[in-house]
Amino acid sequence: MTDSTELVLDPETETTPEHRGGERGQGMIEYAFILVLIAITLLIALQVLGNQTSNLFSNIQNAVGTAQGH
Repeated sequence: MTDSTELVLDPETETTPEHRGGERGQGMIEYAFILVLIAITLLIALQVLGNQTSNLFSNIQNAVGTAQGH
């Protein structure tokens, strides 16, 4: 017979079932933080590469215009 006050741990996480929900929430916050960092990195990269791409297309447009005699 087991005592009702016995502490039962989850063998995989070694935590009580009551604490597992908090860990799940912490994991979700960590994933959200990673997604925010990725989004910021993409925005910076697009800003830098966007200007370079715009300059490239302007150069191509000018070269085509010059070749046509405009």
